[in-house]
Amino acid sequence: MTTNQNRQTIRWIAFVLSLLVVVCGIWLLSSVLATDIEATAPQLGNANVTGLSESFDSNGYFVMTADDYFHEIKGGEVIRSTLVSKAEEDSAELMKVIPIHETRILVCSRSYVYLLDLQQGADGKSEWKQKDTAQVYYYSGPALYDFLENAEGNVELYFALNNTNGQNINLEKLTVKGDQLVTGEVYGEILKTSGKNALTTMKTKVKALSISADGESVLIAYENGQVMKIRIADDDAFQAFLSLQTGREDRAAYDAYGVEVANLNDTIKGADGHRGHGVLYLTLQNAREVATVDSSLEKTTLGKSDVVLDRVHFDQSENRLYLQSDDENIMHCFDLEAGAFSYEVTTVFNVDEWAVSSGTNEFAAFWRSPTGAERYLTVYRLDALSSIGGGALYIAVLCLTILAGILTVYFLYAVIVGDKAWASVKKLGADIWKGKWCYIVLLPSFVLLVMFALYPSFMTVKDAFYQHIEGQPYIFIGFDNFKSIFESSFWPEMIRNTILFMACDIFVGIVPPVFFAYSIKLMRSKKTVQRVRLFMYLPSILVGISSLLVWRYGIYGANGMLNQFIRATGGSTVSFLGTTETAIWSILVIGFPWVGGFLLFYGALMGIPQEIYDAVELEGITLPKRFITIEMPFIMGQVRYVMIGQIIAAVQTVGRIWGTTKGTYGTMTPMFKVYDYLYNQQDYGKASAVAVLMLLVLSGITYFRLKKMLKGDQSYG
Repeated sequence: MTTNQNRQTIRWIAFVLSLLVVVCGIWLLSSVLATDIEATAPQLGNANVTGLSESFDSNGYFVMTADDYFHEIKGGEVIRSTLVSKAEEDSAELMKVIPIHETRILVCSRSYVYLLDLQQGADGKSEWKQKDTAQVYYYSGPALYDFLENAEGNVELYFALNNTNGQNINLEKLTVKGDQLVTGEVYGEILKTSGKNALTTMKTKVKALSISADGESVLIAYENGQVMKIRIADDDAFQAFLSLQTGREDRAAYDAYGVEVANLNDTIKGADGHRGHGVLYLTLQNAREVATVDSSLEKTTLGKSDVVLDRVHFDQSENRLYLQSDDENIMHCFDLEAGAFSYEVTTVFNVDEWAVSSGTNEFAAFWRSPTGAERYLTVYRLDALSSIGGGALYIAVLCLTILAGILTVYFLYAVIVGDKAWASVKKLGADIWKGKWCYIVLLPSFVLLVMFALYPSFMTVKDAFYQHIEGQPYIFIGFDNFKSIFESSFWPEMIRNTILFMACDIFVGIVPPVFFAYSIKLMRSKKTVQRVRLFMYLPSILVGISSLLVWRYGIYGANGMLNQFIRATGGSTVSFLGTTETAIWSILVIGFPWVGGFLLFYGALMGIPQEIYDAVELEGITLPKRFITIEMPFIMGQVRYVMIGQIIAAVQTVGRIWGTTKGTYGTMTPMFKVYDYLYNQQDYGKASAVAVLMLLVLSGITYFRLKKMLKGDQSYG
């Protein structure tokens, strides 16, 4: 006895240890090894990130924060942080840094541009010194820009400004002469949504622009699928063109002023320009294309994607495009030299802005939460992005986790069956080998089972340990989701309702059906039995949601059967599903008289041999005693089967709640909370945590059922 106990203890220990290895392996695969992708994140204090921009030579990037600082980052280190002394009337956040020279940058807010120069500070360290400020047209988002150096050595910037009402698009010119900012007049509305001479009547916005290499024209891409080429070398001609948009009807003058328009007949989802080259890189929604348009306004398809790609970032140093869709967390890399997608990788962000620092091997991503309240910065290593999942360490941990998973299953089996476990495994292996061809035929089914059943289950368990909210980072947070659920106000309510549903469902699934099945069996007339069976089975034909609607409106509604009866007897209308006192009890009564499952028990009762009844009649046993001693033992298998099914159904209750109260008035259940998390809050992490808790409950029930069967009680279920 002691030896058997020692063996069982060893099995339990082995099971727990192998399970821990599996958990650690999963954590490593999904969390620790992910740091191979992530680069060192800069420490920027507690202020929210407000903008992200590339540096001069792809050896770093700039980050703006809500405390009016901008930071220059290289290799994950903040090498300079400078406070921008904003104009008194400028309350907008810093959103963009435009590097125009190795020692000069422009820092943009929503309505001002600040010129800063890199100089040596009093302590001998280089720092940015503010030189000038210029007001620009108010715009709703980071400025889209390109710049060139003119013959006099001045830098001329062209801003495309999507103004806040989303109806007009403005082009503005700003000239940097040494330490001075010379604001060009707002050139005008290069795209209007009303007026006879507007190029379009659709509400749209600028997606990107690029100045041609000769500095003669600017290429502008609009969301509605138009690409416009405007000659900017001649200011007078350009101003004359803009006057056409204020009411003149000289359409022929468009050609004279060098305005060309190409319509791609598709929505432009994302765009980026090759600055100073007159080239735009675009993603098209309907065609799902990655395309380019140059100064000839000819579109060239570079590649096609299986998904609608949105954001585009052109990395000039590596000659690559980084692309991502709003509907997925997958970043796609398109190699322009090879003319094909080179790799894709699952990331943890929905990007707002990107910056590539190929010189320091970094890829920075700035994104916001759906509410815009939180802003995040994530930094990745470029080389790891293209090789994720292929490293030796990743493969080793993956193999170890799979092996530990197999051992976990075996030791759990050994705990259940005892000393015969190893012999059973050997016999199973021999049997499989004998029927190897049958299993080869079944292999596709096993693969589909893993893909569409086991894998989603595994991902649900994994998500329970992550912050996984739509549009927010996918971050490992351990048991925080479970802690949040246990501390929530609705947790006691869910436990109470689950117990109520479980007790009620067991009762209504067994007692009424057995009673009615036994009553039918006692009937003498076969015709009467057939009619009663048909009549009692008819309610089961009604679609479940239709039945709920009948109960919700036809029985419990203000003009339903119950309220009509109450009013007829002098009472007042009762809101059965609209008060905390009555809602849960009203839901429990739905389905009365609960006889839908009687056929299962009726079939079992009809299978009792007639010889037994003949012997019982000779003994003179009364009807109640006959039911307890004869019929009940014969239907215990069905009773236990229904009991397990009703317990599982009670734990998984969703439909009854969704079709009646939507979880209000004290009727929340765990699985409906999963529905609420998924579809109302888009919080997949907490939804998965609740699902895992329910999985543990159902696994415990299944375990005891399996243990009972393995002990030889074949009547069990």
